[in-house]
Amino acid sequence: FYEFTPSDVIAYYTGDLKEIKGLGMPYIPAADVCNILDTVVPDSMGYETHIAARIVEIKINKDLHEYVAEKLKYSSFDLCKSLSAEQVDAVGMAIYNIEVKKQGMIIGDQTGIGKGRVAAAMIRYGCLNGMHPIFISEKPNLFTDIYRDLTDIGSSDLRPFIVNAKESKTDIKDFDGNIVYQAPDKVYQDTIFKIKKLPAEYDFICSTYSQLSSSDTKPIKPAFILAMAKDNLLVMDESHNASGSSKTGEFLQGVIKASKGVMFLSATFAKRPDNMPIYALKTSISDANMTKEELVEAITNGGVALQEILASQLVSEGQMLRRERSNEGVVDNFIVLTEKGEEHKAVFNNITEVLRDIMNFQKDYITKVIDGMDDIAAARNQEIRERGGTSNAGVDNAPYFSKVFMVINQILFSIKAKSVAELAIQRLEEGKKPIIAFSSTMESFLDELGKVGDTINIDFRTVLQNGLDGVMRYTVVDDNGDKEYKIFTPDELGVE
Repeated sequence: FYEFTPSDVIAYYTGDLKEIKGLGMPYIPAADVCNILDTVVPDSMGYETHIAARIVEIKINKDLHEYVAEKLKYSSFDLCKSLSAEQVDAVGMAIYNIEVKKQGMIIGDQTGIGKGRVAAAMIRYGCLNGMHPIFISEKPNLFTDIYRDLTDIGSSDLRPFIVNAKESKTDIKDFDGNIVYQAPDKVYQDTIFKIKKLPAEYDFICSTYSQLSSSDTKPIKPAFILAMAKDNLLVMDESHNASGSSKTGEFLQGVIKASKGVMFLSATFAKRPDNMPIYALKTSISDANMTKEELVEAITNGGVALQEILASQLVSEGQMLRRERSNEGVVDNFIVLTEKGEEHKAVFNNITEVLRDIMNFQKDYITKVIDGMDDIAAARNQEIRERGGTSNAGVDNAPYFSKVFMVINQILFSIKAKSVAELAIQRLEEGKKPIIAFSSTMESFLDELGKVGDTINIDFRTVLQNGLDGVMRYTVVDDNGDKEYKIFTPDELGVE
């Protein structure tokens, strides 16, 4: 057991730490020979963060940067060329947890600290130590991102096996946009899935969470991942997507148990209480000796206060890092588009009038037909239950009202687009480099309109038309629970 005071930490790392203002304290990396990003850590876990790194150095009996350089087979120069000091700390502590504790590490860094670079370093570590790491992400375009990070750390030679189907969005591209890796053809891919062994031509595995969501009905890919996970390294990007209550989350619990260790990457790792069982499997949370249900209930009842305590304890155990960029000196100048207020209001009113029409159309014409069809299905369902069956047959149609919040946000975004573009052009002419941030890119909607490279000519009418088409769709569930998706035609709804 080691006991340090805050003054011990300050003296060890800096000798003289100036007064800190705000809600964060400077992060002083253990691997301070490499480039430092000048990040901060929340006050509630600052002391624990620095103590944890120091304890790891004591236990391995060497500096953290030396430890990481050995594990990743870098010279000191190449290590610092590939990773910042903050990233070296994260990789070193993750490797220690995997090798010594047979557990894992949560990297909760905010954007801009380099979680992708850390993930790439862990893939390199796994490949150099006899493993075939499994990288799981939210979207397939992140396969390209991880390849580029691997390139930046001198590991572009590592070859990925892509679990997703072969299509343009799963292609891995270099910095110039050239395709460097693709998913194998389906026949060869299925052969690999069946034999549950990675051919020698591949070094690591790439998959999205969506490929693991149907382990009961489409088991071939999940079974392959489960087999490959044994004594292997998992790198779970945006790990909060693996909710413990979802089919994906339930399946991944088995994958995590089988693995040698896990790196969880998420700035919002504790987004929901039902996420926590995933982390409990490979962190010291398991010491609480609680069932999944008990853990979720405790965190639900404890709220934010318990989440903060839990995060702080994980940090003190050396199983979590949370760094962020300081906002010191950043000034927010909000521009209100008052000069276009009337114009925007008119556009908004026109569109919301159409939204009301769509909702009324669904209520007056679609819902009546759906209710009638569902009554017939319900009667059929009752007959089956009376004979001893358990059918859940029925007919359903999603209410357009449930999508209105999203559409309203899209409207507000759209009516500001021209003003944002004009301001960006103005800033460019001033010699500045503007950054435009999107809260939603409408990627799924755009995917329906064409593929990358196509020229499309649309305005907001297309969004509204898409909404109207949506209320014409309905789902029929048969006696066996199988779903069939159908679309009404206007003549089915009557003359009126």
